[in-house]
Amino acid sequence: KVNKGQRIMDVYSPEILTAQQNLLFLLKNDPGNSSLIQASGDKLRLLGMSEQQLKEVIKNNQPSFTIAVYSNYSGHIHESSNTGSMDKPEGTMKDISLLTEELNIKEGMYVQKGQAVFRVYNPDNAWALLNIFAEHQALIKRGNTVRVVPETAPSKDFRAIIDFIEPFFRAGNKTLTARV
Repeated sequence: KVNKGQRIMDVYSPEILTAQQNLLFLLKNDPGNSSLIQASGDKLRLLGMSEQQLKEVIKNNQPSFTIAVYSNYSGHIHESSNTGSMDKPEGTMKDISLLTEELNIKEGMYVQKGQAVFRVYNPDNAWALLNIFAEHQALIKRGNTVRVVPETAPSKDFRAIIDFIEPFFRAGNKTLTARV
């Protein structure tokens, strides 16, 4: 479990290190070139440095060899690959053991630029898809409140509001789908 703003890892990037060195070089040797200094700072921000991290590099006049990565979200960390993610076609459930396995992320691993290392899922905001038989379709309207009783924890039932009803029946399916 992680909270928004929590430090989740440190990353070493030769590209970020070089960009920091370029910024420090400009500040030392060409302090009047504000457009180039601004562009150099913008590049570091685009590479993932926060404003605070950038100010720290400038203040210390030293590049940082690793950059701390902070979570932008609260929730649970899961694998980014298909083997550990919750991206499954609707109507299928994942084995719960896959959701609680140890992450394959290890210290010293190499990652590629733009590679998703993991995903953060917030279980406080989840959808449930309800299959409504055709004979009950007239009873269902957007905005209706429904009671959801989880099979694994019947005592933890909750209320949800229907926010979307598919306007068609799926091929080979005799039920209408409503999302809460």
